[in-house]
Amino acid sequence: QRLFQKVGADDTVARGCGGRAQLLQHVEQAPRVAVGVNDQALARLRTTGLGVLQRCTRKLIGFVDSPNTRIAQAAATALGKIGDPLACDALAAGLSREPIAQECALALAGMSDPRVVDILVGILDSPDRRLVRVVLSALDSCRDERVIQRLLALTLSEDPEIRADAVFLLGELSDPSVVDKLLFLLNDPSDLVVSRTIDALRKLNYASIIDTVVLRFADATNKRIRATLLSCLLH
Repeated sequence: QRLFQKVGADDTVARGCGGRAQLLQHVEQAPRVAVGVNDQALARLRTTGLGVLQRCTRKLIGFVDSPNTRIAQAAATALGKIGDPLACDALAAGLSREPIAQECALALAGMSDPRVVDILVGILDSPDRRLVRVVLSALDSCRDERVIQRLLALTLSEDPEIRADAVFLLGELSDPSVVDKLLFLLNDPSDLVVSRTIDALRKLNYASIIDTVVLRFADATNKRIRATLLSCLLH
């Protein structure tokens, strides 16, 4: 209550509400002395912690709408650390505000609520190129079939930067089912997309494919593509 009474002109209050979430983060990062022990402790802490933090969550949701950008950004970040599904709708609405869109997208991507994937995948259909790229940047750990299918669709986007971002994420997600689609993208007119495609194939760890790609582009003069090929050879 004292914390909430001290709302001022800076972001310290919103950051403070994420304090217990920092404890969750420390538990997650702690050395695994005994297999499963930390996982059980973390599960208990999340179960009891969300109940304790529910009042914080409600207050932070209000801060996401703050006209003060720093407060809104800090609130979104803290909500992501707490991970309370109650914040999903507020964070989804915050995606439309450019100054806090990145924080809201990252906060949503870190939540386990099943609605999150639908929210983020839905945003990928937006005509707002900037917003699509923001959401793409937050999906690098979301191994959901709906995400993979939407990323494959985005590789056909008219915007080469969006195609390149989608290819990069497909490489990060390391799903072997996308190899054929990636091979097709080696014919993309954008050197950025071709470079990202080569790197994505490298991450999928198909040595025979990489050998073929390296031979195919061995005479490439484009510096970006040559640098990517060199990275493939070094790895």
